[in-house]
Amino acid sequence: MKTSSFVSLLSVFFILSACSDDGDQLPPAIEVVVSDVKMLPYRQSNSYVGRLEAAQDVTIQAKVSGYLKKRFFAEGQHIDIGEKLYAIDPATFQASKEQAQAEVERGEAKVKLATRNYERGAQLIESGVISASQMDELEENYYDSIAALKSAEAAFDNALINFNDSTIVAPISGQIGKSKHYVGDLVGPDSGELTTIVNTETVNAVFSINQKTLLQIHQVNINEQDLPSAKGIDVLIKLSDDSIYPHKGALDFLDNRIDEATGTVRVTAIIPNPDGFLRHGQYVRVIVQQATPIDVLMIPQATVQSDQSGDFVLVVNTDKVVERAEVKLGERVRENVIVKTGLTEGQNLILQGIQKVKVGQTVRVRTLAVDSTSTTNEPVMPTEPSPSPVEEQEDNTSTPSANS
Repeated sequence: MKTSSFVSLLSVFFILSACSDDGDQLPPAIEVVVSDVKMLPYRQSNSYVGRLEAAQDVTIQAKVSGYLKKRFFAEGQHIDIGEKLYAIDPATFQASKEQAQAEVERGEAKVKLATRNYERGAQLIESGVISASQMDELEENYYDSIAALKSAEAAFDNALINFNDSTIVAPISGQIGKSKHYVGDLVGPDSGELTTIVNTETVNAVFSINQKTLLQIHQVNINEQDLPSAKGIDVLIKLSDDSIYPHKGALDFLDNRIDEATGTVRVTAIIPNPDGFLRHGQYVRVIVQQATPIDVLMIPQATVQSDQSGDFVLVVNTDKVVERAEVKLGERVRENVIVKTGLTEGQNLILQGIQKVKVGQTVRVRTLAVDSTSTTNEPVMPTEPSPSPVEEQEDNTSTPSANS
């Protein structure tokens, strides 16, 4: 009986001891997934609605009046400078030129005669054969003949200009448009344009930028007079199928005033167009971006929390203790956000398990390798329809900062 009681007492003791040991044991540490804070390549990029304009756009008009006798070109073809475009019936201008030429020859003959008489009179007046008044008359005739010759020569020059203008030639090289008049039409200075020629070897992309972007242009120390050769900024063209045109452009012109209604500045960029693919009047997206990417601290936007004190993230220190890091954020880049202050490269940022832990808590760490190529340094453009004329306004595709 005593032995049985002793065994029972001993069993109770072990049970109590086991309960006591379980009560003193700490719960297992929570596991979190972390990643090193890294510097990633980034280039600032903004997008705007732009319209393409030919580098040269010339309207062809008749300088003289007459009937069109011939057209030398096919609509839409490439024209070289100096090529014939139209011929206006030259008969009237030919006759005027010949008449003016005859007047010049008549004037030259009168000058020769007046010159001989004047020289002869100069000899005779010394011997008293002619009077001073007769000499004055000879001198007057001499100078009148010279003036008449100059007038005839001017008339001939004008007739020659009109004759030459009866053949209309291309003032620039480029692609010629549709002819507005045809053989047999009566044309002249008041008949409006005959056709147009556009030189599209380079095109101008015209768009407007906000004052912030204007400030950024000046911050990279670009002189406005040297914009085409500036190395700090690239200009890209996004086409209606969302593809990027392969030839980079350069800023060329900033207007000298800010539009009071929109707060923007009109800008022109030069875009190479060696294949003639870009067309005058075409609407495109103009991407203005830094030419060279820079390395900046970026973290996933999902790791950022906010409270009354501002934005913060949770990091794990070398003792595996959770700490709070106050951060100042910049622009969002896809799923990431730029960190201006508050973090340093190499810190362990909590990616998963944020909601399970508190500041000061010791955790178990599992490291997740983040591919640095997941953040591209090329502009990431949203898929949008081709812009229309009524959309010609600024469209900044950079995602707003997380703290805005």
